[in-house]
Amino acid sequence: MFPSKKRIQKADFKEILKKSVKFETECFIIRAHFLRNGLKSRFSVVVSSKSFKKAVDRNLYKRRVYSVLEFLGKSGILPKKPLFLGIFVKKSDKVPSFAKITEILKRFFKNGLI
Repeated sequence: MFPSKKRIQKADFKEILKKSVKFETECFIIRAHFLRNGLKSRFSVVVSSKSFKKAVDRNLYKRRVYSVLEFLGKSGILPKKPLFLGIFVKKSDKVPSFAKITEILKRFFKNGLI
């Protein structure tokens, strides 16, 4: 799990939803808001109860995405520009594997979409 310093606060969500650029992948809707220099990047994963009814599944999904983001950060794949990145999960039947989430996000960041 990301430390709270690297997660987006509730007060910043309005800014993300209004001023962000929207991208879609097969499992996620990703909203990115680029920040001015001097600020640090922050991330958030949102899994609604409409996506997964059980809290166990929602928390599993969040933990997997956060750990993939941590892995990509250590690998140097995340963008160097400071940004707020909100990852909203689309509705699906089951929680994808760690490898599938890694593949989707790695492809997203390597293709230079952000």
